[in-house]
Amino acid sequence: MRRVMLSVMVAALVPVCGVAQQQADSSKILPDGTAYVTRVVPVPKTVSPEAQAMLARVVSDANLPVPLEQRRAGTDRWQAGAGEVSKRLYPANVTSATIAGVPVRVVTPLSIAPEKRDRVLINLHGGGFNSDSGSLTETIPVANLTGTKVIAVLYRLAPEHPFPAGLDDAIAVYKEMLKTHKPKNIGIYGRRLARFLRRR
Repeated sequence: MRRVMLSVMVAALVPVCGVAQQQADSSKILPDGTAYVTRVVPVPKTVSPEAQAMLARVVSDANLPVPLEQRRAGTDRWQAGAGEVSKRLYPANVTSATIAGVPVRVVTPLSIAPEKRDRVLINLHGGGFNSDSGSLTETIPVANLTGTKVIAVLYRLAPEHPFPAGLDDAIAVYKEMLKTHKPKNIGIYGRRLARFLRRR
């Protein structure tokens, strides 16, 4: 069986020995039949100069291990900054609370239409079960654009709290919401953890 390893690069000038060189399409097949194919995609001129500069950066795709504490600190910083940007673009109120013993963020639009006051969305943020990479960025725009209250569950993270601790937290918040909302008025969305909840 032949394996194909495809690499797509954004065209950028790469300095080699002080001389800028243009990357080129390439391919090679190893004796074991593995094919390595590289295709260079030019930086689009239809995006802003800032986006062009970002896309043209040469960044290694090597999978370098990052300590969990460092990754969490990075995602927390990013989430805080991106959350502030989200609030400027999609104005909403964000407060911290506890529901069924689980910490949550409650994100509410600046105004809620009467027909949406008995509705709630529950967000189960992304982050690979071990960091928070979405409790603000996945909720603020949604609350603003839908005009609906969103609850981001800050579920317990692995490895300190192994599976199914995070899932148990999500279920606890959902059960608490059932005390004040009809099931048809509760929506659940998110990334990885939301998929596990659907299977349970």
